[in-house]
Amino acid sequence: MKIFVAGLPYDLDDAELTEIFEKFGTIISAKVAIDRETGKSKGFGFVEMENEAEAKDAIENLNDISLGKKPLVVKAADDRPGGNTGGGTSGAFKADFDGQTFTANTTQAIVNDDYIAITGMKSTGEFFQITVPEGTVGTYTWDDYDENSGGVQGGFALIYSQASGSIPYMGASDQWGAFADVPGYTDTAEIIITSIDTQNKKISGKFKFTGIRYANGVTIETKVFTNGSFTNIPYTADVPTNPSNNNTFFAKLNGQNFTPTNISAMSMSDRINIIGRKGAVENIALSLKSNVTPGTYNLTMIGDYSGRYTKDMSPLGNFASDSGSVTVISHDVANKKIKGTFHFVATLPVLSPDTHNVTDGTFDVTYQ
Repeated sequence: MKIFVAGLPYDLDDAELTEIFEKFGTIISAKVAIDRETGKSKGFGFVEMENEAEAKDAIENLNDISLGKKPLVVKAADDRPGGNTGGGTSGAFKADFDGQTFTANTTQAIVNDDYIAITGMKSTGEFFQITVPEGTVGTYTWDDYDENSGGVQGGFALIYSQASGSIPYMGASDQWGAFADVPGYTDTAEIIITSIDTQNKKISGKFKFTGIRYANGVTIETKVFTNGSFTNIPYTADVPTNPSNNNTFFAKLNGQNFTPTNISAMSMSDRINIIGRKGAVENIALSLKSNVTPGTYNLTMIGDYSGRYTKDMSPLGNFASDSGSVTVISHDVANKKIKGTFHFVATLPVLSPDTHNVTDGTFDVTYQ
């Protein structure tokens, strides 16, 4: 009988997982899930036991005990959280802040073994994005990571942006990182993935966080987001780089090929946003006027035409185009197809001396 185990300490290995379960019977195999890129544990694993009665005994005795910061979730593999959930409002994404409730017009979710990414957007361009570097149910906070664990780079993030191109509010640790010493800032970030319906490909959960940002490169602003929820959001395992519409996107980043694993293009709030993402977070993006005609346009930090390089979800990981241009070769408005080239230098003024050179950029996409 195969058993699913979540909530494992990140330093626990296969041998220690075996030791925990062999007290209840004969173990056929015990494997901790490992992230392919970092080589680190994902915090869950699978145990196969020879005898079903012994396996059920192990489940009964080990479920909900704590080996670290989280209680264990121990279930038969086919009963693990992620079965049919039912109920709820299909595709609902909401959050409260500033005395109002944000309700998304459109949602997008990606769920796979490496990460979960969920976005809720309004037609105005206002959006939330939350990501966790795991592919299973559970509760995630900054306490699950430390400065050296790759928490931010690994994909744990909560973001709210008032519009495409605006400076976003980001959840951040108050113990380490860029905002650790900010007076009066208290981290409240929590993402709870309550269910992943693998049969109907829908995900549900809750979130909250206190967002922080440098509003003008100097002034720090905070905003508290509560009662965040996403209910029965349809998800895919990822958006392939060569779907039926044959979208293509390529660039060189600091002289190295940047080949995305995900290409998306969407028209909203008088903008066409084109994004090439590699992995859970890292991406190069362009924002163009929706009525753009063939020609060459300067890229600026905030304006009608802008470029952006997101290295990670930390407050110092979002770089905007300081100089450069985009050349639109063709734009078929009726069929929503646009093709062009681009290059820009991405910077983070005042906060960081780092710059990133994006060159040899090309795109040929159909947008939604």
